[in-house]
Amino acid sequence: MKILTAIDNPQISYELSKKLDVISRDVQYKEAIIEILEKDKNIDLIIINEKTPGEIKLELLIKRIKEINKKIKLIIFLDRRDDKKEEFLNNYGIKNIYNKEDINTEKIISIIKNKKEKNISENKIIKNNIIVSKNIISFFGDKKIKKDLILILLKKLIKDNKKVLF
Repeated sequence: MKILTAIDNPQISYELSKKLDVISRDVQYKEAIIEILEKDKNIDLIIINEKTPGEIKLELLIKRIKEINKKIKLIIFLDRRDDKKEEFLNNYGIKNIYNKEDINTEKIISIIKNKKEKNISENKIIKNNIIVSKNIISFFGDKKIKKDLILILLKKLIKDNKKVLF
């Protein structure tokens, strides 16, 4: 897993590079993330501190990153809790959002290792017989109800490319 850091903390970035595949030193400004991605689109994960210097706003940075590589994973450390920013990040598929006080080597390594494992707690249960996870919607019920028809209709309503299990 190729990792790029922009956490505004060269010491932690150095410690991470000893334990993970960090491709360069800690990026010093937000615009450099875009410059690096334009040269190497095969980066798997970027760790960003919102307070990393730069002229570009975090929201625009995220949009540009996702334009370059939609599959790239992001871990974001916010300066303070901000529901509007968190909603924006969630809409871009970013679930790993933390407070800047959580920036330390052990925490970041733990987040990355947990990211590799499928976490059942990420699943959201809607009603008693539907489970929605990151990419899958499961519907459970008796043979009498037309689960397959319900799921096909449900999939057509959802536009974010979920898989449907019968």
